[in-house]
Amino acid sequence: MSEAFAQAGELASALPQVGRRQIGRPRRAPAPLLLRAALLAGAMAWAAGGAAAQADSMAQGEASINVRSDMRMSLRGTNGTPRARLQQLTEVVTGKMPAVRSCYRKLVAKRPIAVGAFRVTINLAKGRDTQLAVEERGGSDAELKRCVLRALRKALFRGVERPAAAVVKLEFSNSRADGQAELQRRKAEQDDVAVRVDEGGRATAIWRHSGGKVAFEAHASGPGAKDTVASAILGLRNGFAAFLDCRRRNDKDGLSPAGKIDVQLRLSARGGKASMKLKTCTVPHKRAPRCNERAFRRTKFPPAPPGARADVTITFGD
Repeated sequence: MSEAFAQAGELASALPQVGRRQIGRPRRAPAPLLLRAALLAGAMAWAAGGAAAQADSMAQGEASINVRSDMRMSLRGTNGTPRARLQQLTEVVTGKMPAVRSCYRKLVAKRPIAVGAFRVTINLAKGRDTQLAVEERGGSDAELKRCVLRALRKALFRGVERPAAAVVKLEFSNSRADGQAELQRRKAEQDDVAVRVDEGGRATAIWRHSGGKVAFEAHASGPGAKDTVASAILGLRNGFAAFLDCRRRNDKDGLSPAGKIDVQLRLSARGGKASMKLKTCTVPHKRAPRCNERAFRRTKFPPAPPGARADVTITFGD
């Protein structure tokens, strides 16, 4: 746009100047130059109009039937409401959406995980007051519901021909709430450890890396054995990258990284680091025991039953 204005200035300077004293017959600008100036002026006007149209389009987009931002709205006519009356209803309802959105954003500033979904039934019968009924989905914020009702009760439905009826669906979400839900979902998946207990009360839990390069198997017996192996596997699974790095370091000097390492873990009732005792190591490289000991020292485990001990086998794939 700045280049267009610069070109326009150059062309304007080439045209005859009003009020300048002319000697003899005034010179006329060449026709191609005039044509270029006219076309350039038209382009500038189109660009300015396009920007205004874009701003107007954005404003109109907020007042359409489907609105997307941190809030989504849809409106559907019911009870045979004619299209013209539905359009009148739409204009009234969407006119209140900026107030609803503003209220929601203020609410999110106070409670970042506030979300909600509502189904609002609007019924405009002849000779009767406007009837509003709100149904909410589980987990919807109560204050957000009041935002919706307060805005719609202030809406001026007098301009809508009656009878008319519609259902308005409103969904509110934000990135913080979505992220929190995703974290909770992942945590639930992570906390779900399959533990097998045999007839003798010995508990076993196994986790394998999807690439098959490392696997952990934990065993424990006695009181709290199930919780003990679950704690051991959760910690090892969350810290598996350190053990995977040990495998990479052991895959050198022409030696295979494959093998098993057996250790005994003593877990803490408060969680955090565990003490370990190396029992056996079949990984060929001489640095394998030391590297895996460091990996265990960096691994943090969830709280386990008091005095919890687990026998752990790490299997490295070839």
